[in-house]
Amino acid sequence: MATRYSGEVVIAIRMKETRHGATYHCALRGPDAEKAIVEVGSPKMLEHAIDSPDAFDAAARAAISFAQDEDGGFENVASKLDGSGHHVGRTMEDAWPEE
Repeated sequence: MATRYSGEVVIAIRMKETRHGATYHCALRGPDAEKAIVEVGSPKMLEHAIDSPDAFDAAARAAISFAQDEDGGFENVASKLDGSGHHVGRTMEDAWPEE
């Protein structure tokens, strides 16, 4: 299990290995009791091991995108400074990108 942080949103991630890679069970919790559960599959083209920290980072970013699209919430996430997507930190101190 891994935990990732993006702004005021906390993402708890559990990985389950499958015959075709992995599935990541992501539980998102935001301020004001915002909650969502998102299942994210591993990408077809793997750039890193399915249980690596980078894989959990990617799953967290995907979960945020799906939760925002499905629920319309989770506006308190952090964006990358270059605007290329969601920022995800591995500690609470890294929840926001450094300027």
